[in-house]
Amino acid sequence: NVETDTAVHFASAPTNSNNKGITATVNYVVDTTAPVNFTPTANPATWTSNTTPTVTFSTTDALAGINYYQVKIDSGGYTTQTSPYTLPAQTDGTHTITVKAVDRADNSREASTITVYIDTTAPTGTTLSFGAITASSIIAQVSGSQDANAGLHSTAPYYFQETNTSSNTGWQAGTNWTHSQLSANTQYTYQVKARDNTDTPNQSAFTTAQSKYTLIQTPTAISFDNIAVNSITISTSGTLSNLTSGSSGLYFDETSGNTGGTDSSWTQTNSYQNTGLSENTQYAYKVKARNGDADETSYTAES
Repeated sequence: NVETDTAVHFASAPTNSNNKGITATVNYVVDTTAPVNFTPTANPATWTSNTTPTVTFSTTDALAGINYYQVKIDSGGYTTQTSPYTLPAQTDGTHTITVKAVDRADNSREASTITVYIDTTAPTGTTLSFGAITASSIIAQVSGSQDANAGLHSTAPYYFQETNTSSNTGWQAGTNWTHSQLSANTQYTYQVKARDNTDTPNQSAFTTAQSKYTLIQTPTAISFDNIAVNSITISTSGTLSNLTSGSSGLYFDETSGNTGGTDSSWTQTNSYQNTGLSENTQYAYKVKARNGDADETSYTAES
């Protein structure tokens, strides 16, 4: 009995008493050792949007030699494959790949398992909102983005754009964009999208466009024109951009409380005539402005 891996040689005995006949030698190898342990490699080896990654594998067997390889995906059955092996299309998530090498003596070795990572789905839940707004800047903000598999991009997951001026941030790490050097009381329209951390990142669609006005300038002072027995025309000074845009306007507030003194409604002109006043009576006014989104300034000093 041969119990170790070895090459064995046999020779036949002579076939007659004269030591004459045919002599034959038979050589065969006894191999009870499995192929050398090995670890396959996946390409790509990290999260990928490629549903058919490639697995490469190779090992050796000292005596009988390698006969074939078999591959198993997750809990499926083994199939005979050659290296490199392109996997059939896989669903999103992680998949365990097992490779088995079989030698010519039918000894087999299962390699260490490897994992492939598939993600073909863009981030979801991306929400656009706004922070502080001034007469010359708007802060756009993003929140809520999530990606169930690869996660958000590790260094630059967000991309903001403003469509009226064709401005954008490019891909960035931060969740805020301070869009500056803007015109007062002017409407700007924003969108944002997110991407994940796959080798070729999956990008979400842009969020629904949202528009915001920058703030309007605060009126600097008021003046009085066309003072009559029963009426006064009040005007404001200072630059007031786009006073007729959206909900923009001025509000004149009469503060004395004397008979006939009334406030204006919101108006998109820079003057207001208060009629129905009492003769020889003192009245006082102040004024404020609002932008196209109805965000109000402070009042001027009372005059």
